Formats: sequence, C-alpha cells, structure tokens
Amino acid sequence: MKLSDPEKKLVTRLRKQQQLLIRMRWVGLLAAAISLAVAVFGMVVLGHFHLDNPAAPDILAVAILIPVIYVWLGIGAFLMVHVLWCWNGRPETRLLLRLIEELQDKDP
Repeated sequence: MKLSDPEKKLVTRLRKQQQLLIRMRWVGLLAAAISLAVAVFGMVVLGHFHLDNPAAPDILAVAILIPVIYVWLGIGAFLMVHVLWCWNGRPETRLLLRLIEELQDKDP
C-alpha cells in the first residue's frame, strides 16, 4: 500500500501523539495523585469544623469547601482513569498504526 504525502504526514503526526502520550503518562499520574490528595485534604479540613452549633463563617466555609472538594475529586478521578486507559497510547491509534505498518510491509 502506497501512502500519499498528506497521509504520510498524518501517520507521522499520529506516531508523535502516541509517543507524547506514553512520555507524559507519569506526569498525568502525578497530577491525578495531587488532585486526589487535595480532595482528601479538603475532606480532612472539612472534618475539623464544629457543626454542632455552627456559626455563620463555619457554614459559609463548608458551603464553599464542599463543591471545591467534589471538583478536585472529579478531576483526579478523570485523570486517573484517562491515564490508566491510555497507558500505552490510545488503543485505536495503536491498532491503526499497526495495520498501516503491516500493509506497508506486505507491499513490495
């Protein structure tokens, strides 16, 4: 199978994207761990508020802190799942590149 110049550029770009994903997986994993750690720290801080007889500043702090905790938890969970799912690159791109390589190997 012969590829045209735009197709060759596309394949080169896909390979570069795959290599970047593989190189940056540890950075993504670190970012996910930091996001989850921030969420856990927020939960610990939230546990230190005395809500038996809450004052207005305590209620305000809790009302602001809970959405922030959920946002950091969501970001961390999304990053963790994305990094683990694409640990060796995106599966569909790996398959496509492998098929292209096999077809080029068969062509004399």
